[in-house]
Amino acid sequence: SSPPVGTVPVEVDDEATKRLVSAMTEYGDGVDPRTGFTTPGYVSADLFIEGLNKAGACPTREGFVTALRAVTDYAGDGLLVEPANFAEGPVKGGFPYGRCAWFVTYAGGAFVPDPAATCGEIQGL
Repeated sequence: SSPPVGTVPVEVDDEATKRLVSAMTEYGDGVDPRTGFTTPGYVSADLFIEGLNKAGACPTREGFVTALRAVTDYAGDGLLVEPANFAEGPVKGGFPYGRCAWFVTYAGGAFVPDPAATCGEIQGL
C-alpha cells in the first residue's frame, strides 16, 4: 500500500479523475495516467496555470509567488485529497500538504484504492 502523493487515485471513478484520464488520452502521447507520477505532474501544471492566472496580465516571478501565497483552498482541479493552503497559517509558509492520504494497494494485477481517504490529526497544530 502507498499513498499517491496527496492526490486522488486515478482508479477512483469521479469527475476529476475522468478529466485527467481524458486529457492524458488526448494529449499524453501514449502515457498511461495510472503510472508513475502522472497525477502529481498534472496537478503541478494546473497549479502553475493557477498562479499565472492569479498573477495578472503581465506576471512577474514575485507577482506569481505572491498571488499563490494568498491561495487558501487550492483543490488541484479536484485531484487533491484535501485542498492545499499556501497562505500563512499554523505552519510557516502555508500548509500545502493536508492531513489526508488516499492509499492504494496492488492486488490481483491491479491498483485498488481504499474506499475513502485516510485522515488524521497533525500533532502540534
